[in-house]
Amino acid sequence: MTPMHSLPAALLLMLVWTSACYAQPASTAETGGPAAMNAVPEACQKAMQGSPMAGRMQNMPMMSSDQMPEPAGMSENGRDLMAAMRKMNPSMMMGAMADTPELAFLCSMIPHHQGAIDMARAALKNTKSEAVRKVAEETIKENEDGIKEMTKLLEQETK
Repeated sequence: MTPMHSLPAALLLMLVWTSACYAQPASTAETGGPAAMNAVPEACQKAMQGSPMAGRMQNMPMMSSDQMPEPAGMSENGRDLMAAMRKMNPSMMMGAMADTPELAFLCSMIPHHQGAIDMARAALKNTKSEAVRKVAEETIKENEDGIKEMTKLLEQETK
């Protein structure tokens, strides 16, 4: 399949995912809503409490990951990557609702880095390539270090 042929499929997948996100109430941190608040650091939760948009997002119905449609024939690796993204995206969006640009950046980037770790773990689980394993292992280390650094900054910004 050429890149031009995969573009319509990717757009269709995005459309299905986006429309599906508003279909049913949330019950886990993977799906957004109130549970997504538990997936972000406590300092971020506090920074978002005053945001009217965060309140709306908490009450926004989302589809749980087991209800979200997957394209027919999706590989186990594809399902693992999609699960990591479903977990990451609501927390990133909630983080962006923090009340200062500094907190919004940090509160969005922490779940983003955790998503990279989760996707790298999916790669380690599924790949046979030593080169990909090496990149996945480096991704985990770098993003774990990044989360530690951002968490320290977050603590400083909220003192």
